[in-house]
Amino acid sequence: MKTLLIALLVVSPVSASQFRTVAEYQNDFDKAMICKPIDGRMVWKGKIAFYIQSTMFYTSETGQVAEDAASVVPVATNPKKALVAFYKACE
Repeated sequence: MKTLLIALLVVSPVSASQFRTVAEYQNDFDKAMICKPIDGRMVWKGKIAFYIQSTMFYTSETGQVAEDAASVVPVATNPKKALVAFYKACE
């Protein structure tokens, strides 16, 4: 099973009713399709969000957490211009 690290990226203010649970994102991530990488990071597209391979930042280095650990990029709470690269990667 792929592991989802909940880190909401580029999130704009939304009402509480638009927030999803970790279980909803995990379920979506488990069924997500693989897309082309963005900047060397794996990308997946689910029904409610895009997911991008998580990266850990160290003092002077960066490195991937794991091949199947990802951060959430919710579609509903991000402006379309913030999602352009994700849509292109998943064409």
